Amino acid sequence: MKLAIVALVVAFMLLAGVTLGGAGHGWVAGGIGCFTLAPVCFFAWSNALSRTPSLRAAIATLIIGLGICGAVAIVTIAEGTHYFSAYWQVNRAAGIFVAALAYLNWLLMCVLAILRAKRGLPSGT
Repeated sequence: MKLAIVALVVAFMLLAGVTLGGAGHGWVAGGIGCFTLAPVCFFAWSNALSRTPSLRAAIATLIIGLGICGAVAIVTIAEGTHYFSAYWQVNRAAGIFVAALAYLNWLLMCVLAILRAKRGLPSGT
């Protein structure tokens, strides 16, 4: 069951990458960021949903994911923020929802894994 959930989340990340990139006419840096965050998502969700999450893996995943997000921000500025703002003007709330879910789900799972690893909480809490 855990693997099915993780696979669905990773599939969403890949779909979000295509959606954000808009076939080269959207926020391309955001789309590429989703593709590079897909493995981070896989490890964050796998670790958070495991019986005993690893604190080291959660922190490493968090650092790598934040590095990717920082790179996406730098590339967004470098390619010109007009693509970024055009994406938001066209897609409005749906675009914000897709981007927020794609860029925050792994972060929330890293935090959950860190909290569970520090407190020793059992699986499913």
